[in-house]
Amino acid sequence: KNIIQNINGCFPPKSLCALMGPSGCGKTTFMNALCNKARYGKVTGTVRVNGKVDGLAGLDSLIGFVPQDDTVHPNLTVYDNLYYSAFARLPASMSKIEKMDEIETVIKVLGLDKVRNCLVGDAEKRGVSGGQRKRVNIGVELVARPAVLFMDEPTSGLDGAATLSLLNCLSDLQTNQGLTIVCVIHQPRFSVFKKFSHVLLLGEGGKQVYVGRQDKVQPYLERLGFDMPQGENSA
Repeated sequence: KNIIQNINGCFPPKSLCALMGPSGCGKTTFMNALCNKARYGKVTGTVRVNGKVDGLAGLDSLIGFVPQDDTVHPNLTVYDNLYYSAFARLPASMSKIEKMDEIETVIKVLGLDKVRNCLVGDAEKRGVSGGQRKRVNIGVELVARPAVLFMDEPTSGLDGAATLSLLNCLSDLQTNQGLTIVCVIHQPRFSVFKKFSHVLLLGEGGKQVYVGRQDKVQPYLERLGFDMPQGENSA
């Protein structure tokens, strides 16, 4: 069974890309295939990084992957989660001071300074808020200094305000830190959708509907004869 097929496109450097489509269209599988994590199936085709074929192979240190479920330790503080991730994943050639500086930079960028010494917590043990926990999950990957960050539904379970706050944070990472970020996201509100620079839209059967700039998707679909009802969200 083909889960995804005939997908072809480009994620430019320093872009914030929305990976969208109906449930079961293969969004997570597509992202796993890019990251060499789709070991449950046979992957064909070519992935190029800077024009180099199979450019992601052997470059795990340059890739960050934030899964849909939390991977942080609930009984550690925000700072401790970032500390252990940094010291476990950054190269041994980096000094302790450089690693500590990297942790502080990530805390500042993600706006976690006020809760740095709070337990992360989980459903059973109250800790930081849901939006803050999502940012800690991102921070665990950021301290490893990735060049490309893949995120599987980072806004699931968040309210509208927390979602917009998270997207503002991702937009800052894209602009100021030079990250390329690819997010699986379901029908975001308009203010959130506008934060993305690019969109990859998949349809039923894992077929590609659109790939390109976010501000071009509505005119493209309108040229094909799809009219957006007045007052509706283009997402």
